[in-house]
Amino acid sequence: MQRRLDEDELDAVFAALAHQGRRAALRHIADGDRGSLAMNQLAEATGMSPQALQKHLVSLERAGLIERSREGRVTHAVAQPEVLAAAGDWIADMSAYWNNQLDSLSDYIATLGRRAEDKES
Repeated sequence: MQRRLDEDELDAVFAALAHQGRRAALRHIADGDRGSLAMNQLAEATGMSPQALQKHLVSLERAGLIERSREGRVTHAVAQPEVLAAAGDWIADMSAYWNNQLDSLSDYIATLGRRAEDKES
């Protein structure tokens, strides 16, 4: 079963994804071998300095979108797709809710239109 994110977790995910550099880093990590990429490869792929990359990775890690692991002297960033999927589920739920609300509004407006027509007849 897919886990649900609480409000603070959702805030962290959306804040992390709000920056194009972090989205680019996450995309490169996810596209890496087994959803993992070494920091030097990631810095090269994104064109970011190691210092800038570090700041962005902290945000992604706090949001649960990546985890970091060490193999010897090499640090890898590993994508955590289940967190992104849970945020996607929240978006899908909200989309369904608002589509339902708009459908109800459309039905109500159509009903008002029919009533107005009936009064004119």
